[in-house]
This record gives sequence, C-alpha cells and structure tokens, in this order.
Amino acid sequence: MASFAHHSQSNLNNPLLTEVVLHNILPFLPLNSVLRALATSRDSHSIIVTSPSIRVGDSLSPDRVRLSRVLRRFERLAHVHVENAQLLVKLEDFRAFADAIPHVVNLRLTKLRLNRMTGGPFVDSFKRTFSNLRVLSLHGSMFPTSEVLTNMVSYINGKTLTSISLAGCRTLEDQHVKILLAKCSLLIRLHLPDCTRLVSPSLIHNLVEEVNMSQCTSLESLPNIHLPRVQHMSLQWCRKLSSRAVEQVVRTSSSLKFLNVGACVSVKQLHLESGRLLETVQLGMCESIRELRVGSCPELKHLHVGLCAGA
Repeated sequence: MASFAHHSQSNLNNPLLTEVVLHNILPFLPLNSVLRALATSRDSHSIIVTSPSIRVGDSLSPDRVRLSRVLRRFERLAHVHVENAQLLVKLEDFRAFADAIPHVVNLRLTKLRLNRMTGGPFVDSFKRTFSNLRVLSLHGSMFPTSEVLTNMVSYINGKTLTSISLAGCRTLEDQHVKILLAKCSLLIRLHLPDCTRLVSPSLIHNLVEEVNMSQCTSLESLPNIHLPRVQHMSLQWCRKLSSRAVEQVVRTSSSLKFLNVGACVSVKQLHLESGRLLETVQLGMCESIRELRVGSCPELKHLHVGLCAGA
C-alpha cells in the first residue's frame, strides 16, 4: 500500500501528467474555476494559459466586457465554445471578442442573437476569424437578413472548413447551401437542422459524410443530390419532404449506412432501391405511408416503422 501511494503521488507531481490532465478537463470546467486556478496555482498557470481549448458555460458566463478580458489571458486558444453568446450585443463586443481569439480554428457560439443593427457588424468583426476556421457552429443564431448571411458565407475559407453547423438559422436559404458546398472542398459534416427556409437545396459534394437537415419544415425536394461518401443522413420531421426525394437519397448515395426520415408525413409510397451499404432506416411516425418496398439493400438490419399507421 505504501509503495502504491508513493507511486501515485509521484505521478501527480509529474509535470507532463499535470499538463495532460489540465488540457483534457479544462474545456469542461466552469470559467470561474479556471480563473481561480490561474490566480492561485503558480504551477498550473503556465499550462492553463497555453491551453488550446476553453468552454464558457451558460449559467456561469461573465458579462460581455469581462468575457473578452478573460480570453486575452490565454495565449493561443484554438477551440472556443461560448454557450451564452447572447452576451455579445454591440459592435465593440464583437470586435473585442474577435480580437481576443486570433488563433481560433474551432468556434462554437450558442444563443447568438442578431438583429438588423448588429448582424452586419458581427460578420464584419469576425471576417478574419472566418477565414481560418476548421469548425464553425452557430446554434440558434438568428441572422436578420439573407444579405448578412451571404456575406458571412463569402468570408469562410473553403480550403480549411471541415464542419459547419447552423442549427436554427431561419434565414438560411437554398442559395447559401449551394455556395457553401461549392466553395468548401474539405467539408465532412453539414448540420442544418431547423432551417425553415430551405425548400429545394442542391446537395453536391464529394467528401461530405454526415448531413443533418432535420426539422427543416419547408423542405420539399432535393433536386440535385450527389453525395458519394455520405454515411449518415437525418431528415426527420421534414413534413413536406416527398417520397421521391427520399428514394433519390438512397439511390444516389452509395456509401449511405443510416437514414432517418421519421415523421416525414408527406411520404406515402416509398421504394428503397440500391442501398448496397444501408444498415438502418428509421421511418417512425410516417403516418401517411401506405406502401413500403425494399430491394437490393443486402446490409439492411434495422427497419423502424413504429407508428406508421398504413405500413
């Protein structure tokens, strides 16, 4: 027991172990805990300020002035997640925040709320940041006009971005999706749930592996779709989506493994053909479906049809 205790204590005093632990737990700590460690622990200070990641929680977020001041204490933040981005409301807030994270490559902002007065300043303040990003996530972000969103898309560097999430972006239109896919040649994940202005977007990309367009309640069709590497496709609660669109997804996506079209109530007849790698199809709550045929899907193992009245 004594030797075990001695060995454990030696590991805890190992600077490399301390660095590994801090870098892995720091993004999940409340910001106040991180600041307390900065102020009270001389040994941890140098490790913390060089940490590549920080997550500013919702309930413990500082005010907007303090947020930027705190971020400046870190030397090379590459991953920043602010859960309460509604703190940022003025031009000077956006500029101070963008200036505090010049090296960020993974930016996640939740609850960002923009209006006609602040949408443009937000995009202009972050245009340099957008050009360096690999991951951009703006959950629940409200862009006031299509023009503002078009400007943001134009600043994104298509040679670096691999993942984008614009969940709940109610001003996103078909044209924006087309531009994003055309310019972002390395994109792997496209998450656009609850984007209610999408109607008939073209989905053409050679590398995308994951698409989430659930709750896009105006989505009717996918007139041009070419996603040879997509494996995971979520279209649940797209209440206007046609049977033809779903069939086209399966027929043209040769790598597709998972498809969720649950609660797509406009789907009445569904013929799934040539899904050679398709393993799971979720059709739950497709209450209007009356006919379902599956052919040439040799890997299909899970077919969920719960609450499909006519199936």
